[in-house]
Amino acid sequence: MFKVALIVKRFRAFLYNYFGYMQPSIEIAYPVQISPEAKIGSYTYIGQGSFVGYTNIGRYCSIGPNVSIGLGEHDMSRISTSSIFYSHPKEVLLKRRTEIGNDVWIGANAVIRQGVKIGTGAVVGANSFVNTDVKDFEVVAGSPAKKIKDRLPKELQLEILASSWWKNPPSVAGDILRELEQARNRK
Repeated sequence: MFKVALIVKRFRAFLYNYFGYMQPSIEIAYPVQISPEAKIGSYTYIGQGSFVGYTNIGRYCSIGPNVSIGLGEHDMSRISTSSIFYSHPKEVLLKRRTEIGNDVWIGANAVIRQGVKIGTGAVVGANSFVNTDVKDFEVVAGSPAKKIKDRLPKELQLEILASSWWKNPPSVAGDILRELEQARNRK
């Protein structure tokens, strides 16, 4: 176990020091593949076997194992879909950046297509295929993913968004979350 933890720490340090696109407080299980074009916010966890492509991921996200986010997509309008025939494969395959908001939970084995936007506080069910945008605090699941419900009442959603708790380190964010929970329980 100690060896694995050391390897993970070294891998994270390598990514952070050489690419600069990753905050040092991110947890990444091994093995995970992350594109150099990806940007990952602090306090985010990415589960084992996941692939992160041309994507921005917010802070405090929980991404389950074997999740694929924002991977390249071949141009189906061409005679051949093989990228060997593209003069600039990266430009063709990576046209649109995927956006994952803050405090998003993505369940195991989910696939998030390139260019999709997932709002803050949203939940994507396990084994889902997300090919359209997901609004703040929506819970979606299925293939293709459909809205199941809103995670929280609209009034509380607005309070949470106004608090922007995710912009803070865990000690401050925790205090803000406790205040929000107390206010919710008083109602």
